[in-house]
Amino acid sequence: MTIAATGCYRTTLYDNRSRLKSILAASTRQDWEADGPRLWVCKGDTELRIVDLTDDDGRVELDEEWARSAGAGSVALRVELSICHGSEVLAKVPAVCVDSGRAFIPWLREDEDGRLVVARWHYDLCRVISAGEYLGAYPVRSYLRRAGIIVI
Repeated sequence: MTIAATGCYRTTLYDNRSRLKSILAASTRQDWEADGPRLWVCKGDTELRIVDLTDDDGRVELDEEWARSAGAGSVALRVELSICHGSEVLAKVPAVCVDSGRAFIPWLREDEDGRLVVARWHYDLCRVISAGEYLGAYPVRSYLRRAGIIVI
């Protein structure tokens, strides 16, 4: 298997989560083309897409301290991101849209030590679609740091 120049895998076999995690880890925001505010297409494999299919009623405003901290006081909306290859849905990942849409941050969990944590591949997913990453001024990691969230 080879990696295309853009960092996305060019293959038709997206049969496991570890492959998907590798694709996201190897990608940058520049490897994905935004097609509107809710669709991102991998430049190296246009069948690989990330889609926010959350309808307006499902975009629930969060009133939790970590969400407000991450978004620097702006409205934080819960969304669900779907990763698709062709018509196949590979994964659905809950996330939070913050800072007027500049960034997506992964939905967190609390670990056994009481720390707020997110999975590395969920972080990578949000990193490759967040406009702030492309602009360079608003990296996803800065939003997580502001809210005290750790990537594991």
